[in-house]
Amino acid sequence: MARPQFEGMSEAWLLGARVARPLFCDDADGIVATAWAGDESMIEALSKNATAREVQIVAAGEWLADWHRRGAVGLRAFAPELLTDPLADLRAAGTLGPNCAAALAALDRRASALTGAPCDEVRVFGDFAAKNLILNPQGPVAIDRPRRMRGPAARDHARFLLDLAINLARSELSVGARDARLA
Repeated sequence: MARPQFEGMSEAWLLGARVARPLFCDDADGIVATAWAGDESMIEALSKNATAREVQIVAAGEWLADWHRRGAVGLRAFAPELLTDPLADLRAAGTLGPNCAAALAALDRRASALTGAPCDEVRVFGDFAAKNLILNPQGPVAIDRPRRMRGPAARDHARFLLDLAINLARSELSVGARDARLA
């Protein structure tokens, strides 16, 4: 499992994406070593500082738009069996509000305009999640490998929003439980 991770991150690094620079791969132990990317994941930072959420989420969106613009020519289609319907996931989470489907459709249209490609023809990341982004002064750095596939931009948007909603809710529940124990 380490080799595909290393190769995916190496390809992204060579494409100029802001990913943690891969240094070496140890297949026997399943380890991919990368250069230091920063101290804190986006989830950790946003859990501590709610006022910075919008700025950091916009920065993540800019990172993703840059990734989507890198072209999908020659990439295989994102395999439907590898994913569930992200809109269904978001509706099930119930934390992003009733207008989620409309917002994702708008994101899809905007992604098409930004990348100059149909929405199903962008280079998808596949597992674009706030927990896989490290914040540093230059902006977010991905620490997970992108998939070598093309697909709908909305898939990456939905994955990011779902991960963000779930992890922020967990963080807030953890803080609430801690505060209740201390009271």
